[in-house]
Amino acid sequence: TSRIPILPPNMYRENVLANIKEPNNNFTSVVKWRYDFNQVTWSYSQVWWGWDRWERELDWMALKGVNVALAHVGQEAIWKRVYQRLLKGNFDSGRYFTGEVYLSWHRMGNL
Repeated sequence: TSRIPILPPNMYRENVLANIKEPNNNFTSVVKWRYDFNQVTWSYSQVWWGWDRWERELDWMALKGVNVALAHVGQEAIWKRVYQRLLKGNFDSGRYFTGEVYLSWHRMGNL
């Protein structure tokens, strides 16, 4: 089978798709789960991405066989509902949750 070179994260991702000559290659992996991102990726950069950037990322993930994307999407909404119920509506989420850039550290309990 053909091999696509593994590039360092966030480097030349946009050029990978353009360099594929044969669209019907088969690839195999020795691992079941191939994940992308880490706990702080969402706060460092992805919080500012628009659809164009996400579309490039999703294409890259599909090309590399990523089948698990670490994503905490909607976690704060669930926490807000739980705290509202536990505290009988006396919960100010604006004073509890951090801004987008620091949400990863909030989730890890570092704030």
